[in-house]
Amino acid sequence: MDHTDLDAKTKIIHATKDFLDQGVDPDKITVRKIAEQAGVGVGLINYHFQTRDNLLGQVVADTMSGMASAWQQMKVQPGADSLGKLKRMLKELSDYGAKYPKLMQFMVKHELIQGNFSAEFYLLPVLREVFGKAKEELELKLIATALVSAMQGALVKDKAFQRYAGVDIYDPEQRNETIDRLIDCLIIK
Repeated sequence: MDHTDLDAKTKIIHATKDFLDQGVDPDKITVRKIAEQAGVGVGLINYHFQTRDNLLGQVVADTMSGMASAWQQMKVQPGADSLGKLKRMLKELSDYGAKYPKLMQFMVKHELIQGNFSAEFYLLPVLREVFGKAKEELELKLIATALVSAMQGALVKDKAFQRYAGVDIYDPEQRNETIDRLIDCLIIK
């Protein structure tokens, strides 16, 4: 890939991210609109990403990777513990999902179809901090999956979750309390 292709790919990713940052419904973001915004031909999008969903998935993955990098750098504050760090991480992840509900729906669907467990992988290092050697790797992965799946389900099926649990997951206070309770229920040392 030459330098021009790399610049085009970067422009495509930035244009797509701009649409998402503006809150545009992912279903309304077309390859043609992305190409126009990025100043590239539609063919370059197809060349680099094959499909619009792959491109959106890449942008979401890049965003998640940036969040994960920040989490990895997050130092446990004096007086706080790794459990508090885990709660902050899940709250940030959920805040992102609440800020972009249509994107969250797309992301969950895309991750399920692609078999991608990126959010769960990002939680594993802090779960290792929480449990030390008390849990095997498979147990940590199951806990990470339960945490992420519960929050994804609550955010994507918010109305059904509100009827079921009596929690408005889009209310930040109720969401944070639910995350605290979820973690407290699943993290039994």
